[in-house]
Amino acid sequence: MQDAATLAMDQPAGLQVDYVFRGVEHAVRVVVSGQVLELEVEDRMTADQWRGEFDAGFIEDLTHKTGNFKQFNIFCHMLESALTQSSESVTLDLLTYTDLESLRNRKMGGRPGPLAPRSAQLNSKRYLILIYSVEFDRIHYPLPLPYQGKPDPVVLQGIIRSLKEELGRLQGLGGQDTRDTRETEIWHLREHTRPWGRWMLIT
Repeated sequence: MQDAATLAMDQPAGLQVDYVFRGVEHAVRVVVSGQVLELEVEDRMTADQWRGEFDAGFIEDLTHKTGNFKQFNIFCHMLESALTQSSESVTLDLLTYTDLESLRNRKMGGRPGPLAPRSAQLNSKRYLILIYSVEFDRIHYPLPLPYQGKPDPVVLQGIIRSLKEELGRLQGLGGQDTRDTRETEIWHLREHTRPWGRWMLIT
């Protein structure tokens, strides 16, 4: 992903990393295109996916409500730093709606009471929490991610097939100068195909 000075431009910028939330490995994909942030989280074991799209107005209104306003491009830069773990002041968490309500109650100093029945749609939603730690305080920015289900097996088969073709092409390339780059790309392709293949075996 590009730096904060260029994230708000029209040129799309993307980042994908593996991130462990509460002992479970997830793939987190972020794309910033113009003034829109697209965010997707996928459980590496179950292939369940959650996805959300947020424009600059939503992000800046969200940060304003926390009392710690951030401009859109600065927020995207903070998210990138949290994903790449390049700054100790920003971290991430992934919460259910119940988790989020409990967090709000703790911050307000109230005792957790019985939760009212929630719809299945609300219960299936996840919230990616960007946590900004400053002196004497921690600010939580919750990004709601509706549940998208699991990938279509037919689509997955096509993706795996194209990745394997690309893997074969890279393995067939010659030349000593490109060896390190080629081996790195091959490793990434194998990492991408492994969880999808495992999920298809489970289903």
